[in-house]
Amino acid sequence: RVSAGKFLMGNEKYKYQNPEHALIIPYNYWMSRHPVTNHLYNTYKRSMGDASSSLHFGEDNDPVTHISWHDAVKYCQWLSNIFRNELPSSMILRLPTEAEWEKAARGVDGREYPWGNVFDINKCNTKESGMMGITLVDYYSPQGDSPYGCYEMAGKVWELTNSLFKD
Repeated sequence: RVSAGKFLMGNEKYKYQNPEHALIIPYNYWMSRHPVTNHLYNTYKRSMGDASSSLHFGEDNDPVTHISWHDAVKYCQWLSNIFRNELPSSMILRLPTEAEWEKAARGVDGREYPWGNVFDINKCNTKESGMMGITLVDYYSPQGDSPYGCYEMAGKVWELTNSLFKD
């Protein structure tokens, strides 16, 4: 659960980020603790009668990769439908906005990484860590977890959001 309120978003050090600025998300929301795994995504694909689920290579607990934004949206719709009787009627499962994702990843204080402001190769999968590939979604947990208990929010794979990508 990520609480409503103000947080610091952006960091001009990175190519696709805006300068740091305060932003308010006026509602509470929930964020998945980890990226969608191959196992979960392949369950969806099989339920839709798609025989190509074996294309999502790697271990069951690896994050799913090489899917389109449209595929991710369809997955969220399917998952919402699966849990419709267990969720409050006003709740849907969807991709987070860029702001929602960043707050869940960095907390409210503008930290550079989910764990703080000092880079640590033992807390994320990057070229510096030497892992040279995808790792299980919980490989760097709990040491790399965000203030909200989300893991794998730095390094590894690009995440899809519900926001437009623009300069």
